[in-house]
Amino acid sequence: MRIPIHLTIYEDIKKDILNGKFAPNEAIPSERNISVHYNVSRMTVRQAINQLVFDGYLYRKKGSGTFVSEKVRGNFAKGVIGFEAEMERRGYSTSNQELLFQKELPSDEVVKALEIESFEGVFHIERVRFADGLPMAVEQSYRALRVSPNLKERDLSDSLMKELEVLGYEIGYADQSIHAVLATESQAAALGIEPKSPLLLVRLIIHSSDGDVLQYSLIYYRADRYSVKQILSP
Repeated sequence: MRIPIHLTIYEDIKKDILNGKFAPNEAIPSERNISVHYNVSRMTVRQAINQLVFDGYLYRKKGSGTFVSEKVRGNFAKGVIGFEAEMERRGYSTSNQELLFQKELPSDEVVKALEIESFEGVFHIERVRFADGLPMAVEQSYRALRVSPNLKERDLSDSLMKELEVLGYEIGYADQSIHAVLATESQAAALGIEPKSPLLLVRLIIHSSDGDVLQYSLIYYRADRYSVKQILSP
């Protein structure tokens, strides 16, 4: 199936940003110049630019043009967004509260997600994620012991994806799905809401650039504080 041209433009510009071709706060070429380069209409180019702005790679200055976001290269790992990066993109500061950190044998669900054997040990990590001091989400993450055998509780104060990169892994891509669920009593207590309140569950399977599964996360967001927006096209 042929990829829509605006998605090709989106990926090309994003790649140039991540590779450092455009520096933070540097203007990208005008919509007119991009449309000439790809031999497409300015409306098609605008679709790609709008998505890049929404995703946090670019920002607009009225009357001046479109510029690369200042924190984009530090916040994005090859297009995979962590909680800290996404909240910073939305203008929040972040913090964590640890609920659980232990080694265990994986459930069938975790075995399937991590693509490991049932006898392999995993780290099971649970944290409350805060945005501007307010509870935003409860996160459950699972990682095979062999991926980061020396993971310590002190590593939980920062992004787990950054910890992977420190170990030398290159984040490749993530499989993500979003579901509507109701809060359990423990989740409600951690988030300061009533049991059975609506939550948005984000299931995230993070892969290395080689395709190996590095981490499986279940992130339960408060539906009254978190929303998902996408720009769709035919």
